Amino acid sequence: GDSQTSVCITIEPGLLLKGDILLKCYHKKFRSPARDVIFRVQFHTCAIHDLGVVFGKEDLDDAFKDDRFPEYGKVEFVFSYGPEKIQGMEHLENGPSVSVDYNTSDPLIRWDSYDNFSGHRDDGMEGAQHPRIGQDTPPGPSDPQGCLQ
Repeated sequence: GDSQTSVCITIEPGLLLKGDILLKCYHKKFRSPARDVIFRVQFHTCAIHDLGVVFGKEDLDDAFKDDRFPEYGKVEFVFSYGPEKIQGMEHLENGPSVSVDYNTSDPLIRWDSYDNFSGHRDDGMEGAQHPRIGQDTPPGPSDPQGCLQ
């Protein structure tokens, strides 16, 4: 139908992001190590010139060719200059159907980065920093590497 569903996932406290960012979003199956990639998106913080950026289906790896991802689907990031909650953005809170699991012992969540990545992995544990969408925090404008101005 024409009805659009919106899911907001907030990461608290906000994360300091700087440089190349790769975000992979997975559907984690209940009580299973298996996961399905929903989408992947990458950007560099120097390319972000506003406190919000929107990626449409055509901009998202995996989703652009997946019929389960709606044609009008998009992923929106809302950034801030610090980890504090953004005043006036209470509508960006997690909805009742969203549960954010901060269990960092889970190998699905704990796979930190590509910093020590030396090649392709066939074990299904590709290097995702966080399998969620969130309200992330870029470096502030006074940071020489921040580029957000």
